[in-house]
Amino acid sequence: TTELDIKDARRLFHTNLMFTGTSSGAGNNIWPAPGKLMIGAIEYATPALAVAEAVSGDTIYAGVGSFTCDDVTLPSGVNLVGGDRDATIFLTTTGQNALQLGGSNYVANVTIQNTANSASERRALRINTTGSTCFNCEFIVTNASTGGTRAVLADSAAVHTNYLISCKTSATGGGTDYGIFANSASALVLYVLNCYIQGDFASIAV
Repeated sequence: TTELDIKDARRLFHTNLMFTGTSSGAGNNIWPAPGKLMIGAIEYATPALAVAEAVSGDTIYAGVGSFTCDDVTLPSGVNLVGGDRDATIFLTTTGQNALQLGGSNYVANVTIQNTANSASERRALRINTTGSTCFNCEFIVTNASTGGTRAVLADSAAVHTNYLISCKTSATGGGTDYGIFANSASALVLYVLNCYIQGDFASIAV
């Protein structure tokens, strides 16, 4: 274990994220570049463009920065790995969800955020498929209107199993706000391991 491992462990999420070249200059020779996403050697400017090209088995790597993410669905079998949880932000200001999981996804080291104000419910992450793991992620939702919030909504209609590991949620607004909402009408298993769950009135509703 190196000194870097101990001091900045939240960055050590995926062995395939590479930094090359010299360290001189802000963002110089960093892969992927700040504000960009990459699949293999191909660079994309937005999450929507990246997921449109991604196929099962691909990993979308995201450099630090803020990305517009309006109801984007991560395709089945596609992974999303960020450069720094606190500085790699997928944000919607208009969508009901920021990100939805298509199934069998691995999402790590990102912040998913929804700041849309609406009389209808708003969520950061929606899970209605199976086989996904979110690791070292933060899910934030704020809705100043009366619609209510779900930082993470799990509402699978079948027997689905998913994991939240070392994640953090925050849900605030003018309605009923939940850090995690697991729909009691859904046949699902959601493992919540080593997470910090915050909601205004109830952290978890089942």
